[in-house]
Amino acid sequence: MNIYVYTGTSIFILLLFIATIYFINKSKKQNKKIDSTKLVETIFSIFSKDNIVDVESEVSRVKITVKDIEVINLDRLEEITEGVFISGNTMKIIFKNADSDLAEEIKNKL
Repeated sequence: MNIYVYTGTSIFILLLFIATIYFINKSKKQNKKIDSTKLVETIFSIFSKDNIVDVESEVSRVKITVKDIEVINLDRLEEITEGVFISGNTMKIIFKNADSDLAEEIKNKL
């Protein structure tokens, strides 16, 4: 009887340890910041530099004003964002895992 208790307890502790390691690694991957240079290039491929009028940072969002909103591939934009809010020619965008300095990086490369 004691051998079953010790074996069962050992297996439970081992499985608990493996599950803990798995979930720690999974959360680290989800919170990992993406390469901002690559993100800026992707943004320019979606918006086109010539189409961007202004870029500002608003708390956790990037506010981008464009000349013509019709030429933007919104499906592609939604793939790299957590939300896009459009008002006229202005878009407020929450980018996935982006740094807070993303708006400045975009401005600097315009």
